[in-house]
Amino acid sequence: MTNSLLIGKLIYQKLSEDLDTEKIYPLVAENGTTYPYIVYYRTNVSIQGISKDGYCEDTCNYTVATISDKYNESVEIANQIRGILEKKKLITNDLVIFDNKLVGATERFNKDAYIQELYFECKINNQ
Repeated sequence: MTNSLLIGKLIYQKLSEDLDTEKIYPLVAENGTTYPYIVYYRTNVSIQGISKDGYCEDTCNYTVATISDKYNESVEIANQIRGILEKKKLITNDLVIFDNKLVGATERFNKDAYIQELYFECKINNQ
């Protein structure tokens, strides 16, 4: 079995190291959070590799969204996030993320905010 459900821990760690903001949240931002902020969440996990010891590799999909009241700011932050995560190998004591790629992106406007959503797919192994 891999620890792929811990992917949010690694996403948070990497973004908080490389971005100049503390407003990075799993699933939903805290009430009263001011713009801009970032939300991330896992969207799918599927088993890919099985060894005699059990599952050894998962494919995981996750989304990172930037939310801002300024369009250009939302796009610039999303572009920074792409540079931080895409094609990077990320390692913690619990797992290794590799083959990390952007598989899609959307943008929208909702409740006075510009939202940029980046969709990633990666492979995960235990460390």
